[in-house]
Amino acid sequence: MVATTTLLLLACSEGRMYDTSVDVDADAWTPTDTLCYPMRVESVPSPRYPLRRDYPCRLSLAVRSECVYPMADLIVHVRLQDHTYRVALPLGDEEGRPTGSWSSTQVKEFDVTQCDFVFPDTGSYVMQIWPDREVQHILSVTATLH
Repeated sequence: MVATTTLLLLACSEGRMYDTSVDVDADAWTPTDTLCYPMRVESVPSPRYPLRRDYPCRLSLAVRSECVYPMADLIVHVRLQDHTYRVALPLGDEEGRPTGSWSSTQVKEFDVTQCDFVFPDTGSYVMQIWPDREVQHILSVTATLH
């Protein structure tokens, strides 16, 4: 089964600034399956390139997954510029149960406070996200820069 991973990048408190979708194999997302999200940073933002240089942005992630039991936590690595962060995302409750209603999917959002970015220069950048180990049941990941 192939799922779509959506990356939404939003510039700090100015609303949605960037959207990109990447397909993910929901049966087995492995550490070698790095998701790449190209972005363009300008000194003067425009509707086409709203991210701007020297403006601090904070990352948040939303993970859409199938509701299964037990629900394992997801650990991902996020790389942008010269920084790589290891981020733990608890998808289930303390007993491993999916949270919310028992529909076929759930979405959990996480504010990743350790991931603050400032783009020092204009130009092209690529954010990369990959799991710590092989994971299953992940349908999409949304990353947002605020």
